[in-house]
Amino acid sequence: MSSQIPEDALHKILAQIQQQVLTSTRELNMVRAQCNTVESQRKRTHLTLEQIKEEEDGDRLWNGVGKM
Repeated sequence: MSSQIPEDALHKILAQIQQQVLTSTRELNMVRAQCNTVESQRKRTHLTLEQIKEEEDGDRLWNGVGKM
């Protein structure tokens, strides 16, 4: 008993799978970009904290308050 799936149904299924692959790839690329952004922010924050720790207690540090 061999059940055959019609060729047009197979083409539809293939097209759906290809669309899902494209969508998943786009989403994966967005997540990777977000991870890279977070990682660079983490490194920048780490460096800033290290520089603050190296400052002497008598030094004044200024905190940015945004645009003027």
